[in-house]
Amino acid sequence: MFIILFAAAVGGVMVWTKYREAVKCKQAVENAVTNRKFEVYDYSKVMRVLYILFICFGIASAVFGIYQQNDETVAMGIIIALLFISELVMLPYRYKLYYNNSQFIVKGEVLRLKSIKYFERILNLKFAFVKVIMLNGDKYPVSPKAYAILDQKLSEVRQKPIR
Repeated sequence: MFIILFAAAVGGVMVWTKYREAVKCKQAVENAVTNRKFEVYDYSKVMRVLYILFICFGIASAVFGIYQQNDETVAMGIIIALLFISELVMLPYRYKLYYNNSQFIVKGEVLRLKSIKYFERILNLKFAFVKVIMLNGDKYPVSPKAYAILDQKLSEVRQKPIR
């Protein structure tokens, strides 16, 4: 019984932490978007489906553990379900790209296009995420379509004549 309570407590802390992070990202995005016009590219649909499937798997595992009277299986199911619920809370901010001609927003952070140092493929697969490496060394993973958008905007910014 202790392991079930411990799993629930750890899962609750994970959900609370991600919720607080989501609130901060939401406020940062709202502050950045209020005065400027941004276009939005949302690439969270596939991940949303996967997370919901894993949540269902976790709940099913917990129910199965209850029927089998196996505390470890119940605890594992609770941890899996709460872990993916916490990831589902951050989903709208982690897998959404806001962009305009000079800036973009990833994970609630406003970044300048001119601050992009280079792009790095995580895997040599066409559908794999791409890391955006900034001049200060920060790395932000984006989808291939978001990468194409950023690459196009970056080339437009670099081709503009200096006034």
